[in-house]
Amino acid sequence: MTALADPHTKARIEQILQGTGRNLLHTPSGSWTTGYPDRVADALATAGIGTLPPTERAVLALVLIHTVALPRARGRHTHPHWNTTAHPVTANELARNRALSRTEIDKALRTLRGTGMVDTAGGQGQYVPGPALQRLSPARAAALWEDLILAGRPGGHLARAITERRATHHDDTLIPGESQ
Repeated sequence: MTALADPHTKARIEQILQGTGRNLLHTPSGSWTTGYPDRVADALATAGIGTLPPTERAVLALVLIHTVALPRARGRHTHPHWNTTAHPVTANELARNRALSRTEIDKALRTLRGTGMVDTAGGQGQYVPGPALQRLSPARAAALWEDLILAGRPGGHLARAITERRATHHDDTLIPGESQ
Protein backbone atom coordinates (compact mmCIF):
# COMPACT_ATOMS: atom_id res chain seq x y z
CA MET A 1 0.00 0.00 0.00
CA THR A 2 1.70 3.18 -1.16
CA ALA A 3 -0.14 5.31 1.41
CA LEU A 4 1.86 3.56 4.13
CA ALA A 5 5.08 4.87 2.59
CA ASP A 6 4.14 8.25 4.08
CA PRO A 7 5.36 8.24 7.71
CA HIS A 8 2.52 10.48 8.92
CA THR A 9 -0.16 8.32 7.32
CA LYS A 10 1.45 5.16 8.66
CA ALA A 11 1.68 6.63 12.17
CA ARG A 12 -1.99 7.66 12.07
CA ILE A 13 -3.09 4.20 10.91
CA GLU A 14 -0.98 2.59 13.64
CA GLN A 15 -2.61 4.90 16.20
CA ILE A 16 -6.10 3.98 15.00
CA LEU A 17 -5.27 0.26 15.02
CA GLN A 18 -3.79 0.49 18.51
CA GLY A 19 -7.15 1.77 19.73
CA THR A 20 -8.77 -1.40 18.40
CA GLY A 21 -6.21 -3.75 19.95
CA ARG A 22 -4.44 -4.44 16.65
CA ASN A 23 -1.17 -3.45 15.03
CA LEU A 24 0.23 -3.01 11.55
CA LEU A 25 2.46 -5.81 10.25
CA HIS A 26 4.75 -5.81 7.24
CA THR A 27 4.40 -9.21 5.54
CA PRO A 28 7.24 -11.19 3.95
CA SER A 29 5.72 -10.48 0.52
CA GLY A 30 6.16 -6.74 1.11
CA SER A 31 2.51 -5.90 1.70
CA TRP A 32 0.83 -4.81 4.92
CA THR A 33 -1.76 -6.47 7.11
CA THR A 34 -3.00 -6.16 10.67
CA GLY A 35 -2.64 -8.51 13.58
CA TYR A 36 -2.87 -8.68 17.32
CA PRO A 37 0.05 -7.58 19.47
CA ASP A 38 1.38 -10.52 21.47
CA ARG A 39 -0.15 -9.27 24.74
CA VAL A 40 -3.61 -9.10 23.12
CA ALA A 41 -3.15 -12.51 21.46
CA ASP A 42 -2.14 -13.96 24.84
CA ALA A 43 -5.23 -12.52 26.53
CA LEU A 44 -7.52 -13.84 23.78
CA ALA A 45 -5.95 -17.31 23.91
CA THR A 46 -6.22 -17.38 27.71
CA ALA A 47 -9.92 -16.53 27.37
CA GLY A 48 -10.32 -19.27 24.73
CA ILE A 49 -11.25 -16.74 22.04
CA GLY A 50 -10.12 -17.60 18.53
CA THR A 51 -8.43 -20.82 19.52
CA LEU A 52 -8.42 -23.96 17.41
CA PRO A 53 -9.75 -27.28 18.68
CA PRO A 54 -7.19 -30.10 19.10
CA THR A 55 -7.89 -31.80 15.74
CA GLU A 56 -7.44 -28.56 13.79
CA ARG A 57 -4.24 -27.79 15.72
CA ALA A 58 -2.92 -31.26 14.91
CA VAL A 59 -3.73 -30.95 11.19
CA LEU A 60 -2.20 -27.46 11.06
CA ALA A 61 0.95 -28.83 12.68
CA LEU A 62 1.05 -31.66 10.12
CA VAL A 63 0.66 -29.20 7.24
CA LEU A 64 3.49 -27.05 8.61
CA ILE A 65 5.72 -30.06 9.20
CA HIS A 66 5.22 -31.37 5.67
CA THR A 67 5.29 -28.05 3.80
CA VAL A 68 7.86 -26.05 5.76
CA ALA A 69 9.76 -27.97 8.46
CA LEU A 70 10.72 -31.08 6.48
CA PRO A 71 11.67 -29.13 3.33
CA ARG A 72 13.70 -26.76 5.52
CA ALA A 73 15.47 -29.66 7.22
CA ARG A 74 16.34 -31.00 3.75
CA GLY A 75 17.68 -27.61 2.63
CA ARG A 76 14.82 -26.98 0.18
CA HIS A 77 13.05 -24.27 2.19
CA THR A 78 15.69 -21.67 2.94
CA HIS A 79 13.69 -18.62 4.00
CA PRO A 80 12.01 -18.06 7.38
CA HIS A 81 8.54 -17.36 5.95
CA TRP A 82 5.48 -19.58 6.18
CA ASN A 83 3.88 -18.61 2.91
CA THR A 84 5.17 -21.12 0.42
CA THR A 85 3.59 -22.97 -2.44
CA ALA A 86 6.79 -24.79 -3.35
CA HIS A 87 6.17 -27.82 -1.12
CA PRO A 88 2.43 -28.57 -0.88
CA VAL A 89 1.11 -31.60 0.96
CA THR A 90 -1.91 -33.69 -0.03
CA ALA A 91 -4.66 -34.91 2.25
CA ASN A 92 -3.49 -38.47 1.46
CA GLU A 93 -0.02 -37.64 2.83
CA LEU A 94 -1.58 -36.13 5.95
CA ALA A 95 -3.75 -39.24 6.37
CA ARG A 96 -0.59 -41.32 6.87
CA ASN A 97 -0.78 -39.99 10.42
CA ARG A 98 -2.78 -42.81 11.91
CA ALA A 99 -3.86 -40.84 14.96
CA LEU A 100 -6.43 -39.01 12.82
CA SER A 101 -8.96 -40.44 10.40
CA ARG A 102 -9.23 -39.17 6.84
CA THR A 103 -12.68 -37.79 7.70
CA GLU A 104 -11.23 -35.80 10.65
CA ILE A 105 -8.40 -34.52 8.46
CA ASP A 106 -10.74 -33.45 5.65
CA LYS A 107 -13.04 -31.67 8.09
CA ALA A 108 -10.11 -29.92 9.79
CA LEU A 109 -8.69 -28.83 6.42
CA ARG A 110 -12.03 -27.24 5.51
CA THR A 111 -12.08 -25.37 8.81
CA LEU A 112 -8.44 -24.30 8.49
CA ARG A 113 -9.02 -23.07 4.93
CA GLY A 114 -11.97 -21.05 6.19
CA THR A 115 -9.79 -19.36 8.81
CA GLY A 116 -6.93 -18.72 6.39
CA MET A 117 -4.53 -20.91 8.36
CA VAL A 118 -4.23 -23.30 5.38
CA ASP A 119 -4.59 -22.59 1.68
CA THR A 120 -4.60 -24.65 -1.50
CA ALA A 121 -1.86 -24.57 -4.11
CA GLY A 122 -1.49 -26.04 -7.53
CA GLY A 123 -5.01 -27.35 -7.60
CA GLN A 124 -7.50 -29.16 -5.46
CA GLY A 125 -6.10 -31.39 -2.76
CA GLN A 126 -2.71 -29.72 -2.32
CA TYR A 127 -2.34 -27.71 0.87
CA VAL A 128 0.12 -25.06 2.03
CA PRO A 129 0.30 -22.63 4.96
CA GLY A 130 -2.34 -19.94 4.65
CA PRO A 131 -2.20 -16.15 4.67
CA ALA A 132 -3.28 -15.92 8.32
CA LEU A 133 0.22 -17.04 9.33
CA GLN A 134 1.56 -13.77 7.92
CA ARG A 135 -0.17 -12.09 10.86
CA LEU A 136 2.26 -13.64 13.33
CA SER A 137 4.61 -11.29 15.13
CA PRO A 138 8.31 -12.10 14.82
CA ALA A 139 8.26 -13.53 18.36
CA ARG A 140 5.25 -15.75 17.58
CA ALA A 141 6.81 -16.93 14.31
CA ALA A 142 10.03 -17.86 16.14
CA ALA A 143 8.03 -19.72 18.79
CA LEU A 144 6.13 -21.60 16.08
CA TRP A 145 9.42 -22.69 14.48
CA GLU A 146 10.48 -23.93 17.91
CA ASP A 147 7.17 -25.76 18.33
CA LEU A 148 7.82 -27.56 15.04
CA ILE A 149 11.26 -28.60 16.30
CA LEU A 150 9.65 -29.90 19.48
CA ALA A 151 7.04 -31.81 17.47
CA GLY A 152 9.50 -33.19 14.93
CA ARG A 153 12.28 -34.32 17.25
CA PRO A 154 11.17 -33.98 20.87
CA GLY A 155 14.17 -35.90 22.23
CA GLY A 156 16.79 -33.99 20.24
CA HIS A 157 19.43 -31.66 21.64
CA LEU A 158 17.77 -28.56 20.20
CA ALA A 159 14.38 -29.58 21.61
CA ARG A 160 15.92 -30.04 25.07
CA ALA A 161 17.52 -26.59 24.87
CA ILE A 162 14.20 -25.02 23.81
CA THR A 163 12.33 -26.80 26.61
CA GLU A 164 14.90 -25.74 29.21
CA ARG A 165 14.89 -22.12 28.03
CA ARG A 166 11.10 -21.99 28.04
CA ALA A 167 10.95 -23.48 31.53
CA THR A 168 13.53 -21.00 32.79
CA HIS A 169 11.87 -17.98 31.19
CA HIS A 170 8.30 -19.21 31.64
CA ASP A 171 7.93 -18.81 27.89
CA ASP A 172 4.89 -20.88 27.02
CA THR A 173 4.16 -19.37 23.62
CA LEU A 174 1.84 -21.65 21.71
CA ILE A 175 1.01 -22.62 18.19
CA PRO A 176 -1.59 -20.09 16.95
CA GLY A 177 -4.94 -21.08 18.29
CA GLU A 178 -3.58 -23.41 20.96
CA SER A 179 -4.96 -22.89 24.43
CA GLN A 180 -3.36 -23.92 27.68
